This record gives sequence, structure tokens and C-alpha cells, in this order.
Amino acid sequence: MKTFLCSVITCLLLSDPGTCISTLNGFPTECGTPKISRIWKEEAMYSKTQATANGWPWHGGLRSANRGEHPFCGGTLISRKLILTSAHCIRSLITCDDMPHGETFNITAITGDTVTVYLGDHKFSNDASDRQTIQIELVQIHPDFKTKDKGTNVDVALLQLSKSVHISDKVNYICTPSADLALKSKHLCYYAGWGAVLRRGTSKQWKNPKLLREAEVAIADYQECSTAAVPVSAQITTCIEVEARSPCHGDAGGGLYCRPEGEKRWFLNGVLSNPDQKCLAERAITTSITAVLKWLSGNTFLKMP
Repeated sequence: MKTFLCSVITCLLLSDPGTCISTLNGFPTECGTPKISRIWKEEAMYSKTQATANGWPWHGGLRSANRGEHPFCGGTLISRKLILTSAHCIRSLITCDDMPHGETFNITAITGDTVTVYLGDHKFSNDASDRQTIQIELVQIHPDFKTKDKGTNVDVALLQLSKSVHISDKVNYICTPSADLALKSKHLCYYAGWGAVLRRGTSKQWKNPKLLREAEVAIADYQECSTAAVPVSAQITTCIEVEARSPCHGDAGGGLYCRPEGEKRWFLNGVLSNPDQKCLAERAITTSITAVLKWLSGNTFLKMP
């Protein structure tokens, strides 16, 4: 921690303002800055509200041909051909119990399904000309993912696309940090997704929104998530306050997007795990990006252009 703080102070004194935190070696450095300015909405503090169109250009929706058009999970673009998502999202597509861990596999060969990612999308029901729909070719599940939820879980998977994305005003990558962002409790971050929301005026009827939603959430002490169904760990878990704006079915796999103090760029700080079944929890679990940095930096099975 002391080393990290010293490097940040040195950077603040010597470097360009707003670009102090280094990105993981081999990953994009021109990242985390949307070309389209987001509009801050007070509603995002207490509900999942409509996001600014293409304000989160690294957020993608995962689509399964067997499940229909609506994204079943989210994912985050971290390089031209790499998406980071939840291992649970991939597990939900595989019917057999023996899911490969730590190995590369072809998702179509394993599942018989065609899985694609929508990028540059906002209203996914429209066949937008700016949308990039790219097939997911290869997958690697983190070797410490536990399918039975026994023990602290590293709920992360890497997806390799069949071709590189075209970087534009509406599609870009988020920054992947080289070390722990050291965000304090109450630091504000965001998640986005097409996960289910309550129908207006109801308390029990859920619907799949057509427009991308976002919610402003706060970092919480990891022990505040200790009442969740799975064990938590300070090294693996990032706990977030989500009262009245809890992630729901379809949001899992999306990223926890944070902008550290003094930075102008957005960084990936975590990956949303499976949501509370009723989508009414006051706290939610993400797998911390810190827990997978070594795995990402040493991962040679995927080509990173």
C-alpha cells in the first residue's frame, strides 16, 4: 500500500494531470475516456436509471442464440479482442458438470450455441448501424472458479472475439490497472447493464429494459458482504452498496467502473457476480480486478493486438 501511495504522489508531481495510474502491461494505455460525455443523473444514486447513450463504450451485452435477443449477461472490453465477464455467465451455457478450468476452449464446440457480444449498443432492440456484433470464439475460465460455490470464488472468465473490434466514438476499452486501485470505502463507482428492472408502478413485476441502465454505487467494506450466500475475502471480493439499485438477472458479468481520485480515466475495479435471486439485496459482490491481475498478465493463450 505504501509503495502504491508513493508512486501516486510521485506521478501527481511529475506527470500529466489525470493519468497517474499505470495500466497492466500489454493492455491499452489510451483507454477509459468516453468520447461521448456522460450526463450525470441524480436518479442513478437510488435506482437503475437510463444511461447516457454510449457513455460506457466498453460495456457489452452477451447474447446466446439459444436464449433469444436479450443479453443474458454483460461484459467489459479490455482490449481489441478481449472481453472480461463472470465465469457464472459461461457456466450457465454449459449443461455438463465438467466445465474446463484454466484451459482454452471453443464455446460453440462445447455448448453447440453461438454466443456473440453487442458493442456500441444502447437500445439493443434496434438494428443500429453503429452496433458491432462479434462472435465469441475462445473462452478461459479462471482456474480458481468454483462451480459449487464452496469457498471464496474467483468468478471471472476471459472471452476472445473472432475478430478485433473497431474503435470508435461508441466503442472503446476501459483501463485495466496494473495494481490495486486502493479505493476507500464510500468511493463512488458505476455498473451498467440490460438486467431486469421493476415495471413502473409495481413492486413485483420485472421486465427486461430496452435501453442500457446504470447505477451509481459505493465501495463498502468486504465484511458487509459476509451475509451473502458465498464466502468473501479481502483479497478477492469487492463489496458494493446497492440498496434500491441492486444488480439483477442480465447484469452479471458487467464491470464495476471506477474513476480514482485525481484520475480522468475510468478503470475496471471488479466483475459483477451472480445477483441476489430477488434482486433486492442491499449489498452485492464483485470479483476484484486485483485478484486476477497476475492471471491476466501471464495469460499467453490469447493474442492481444
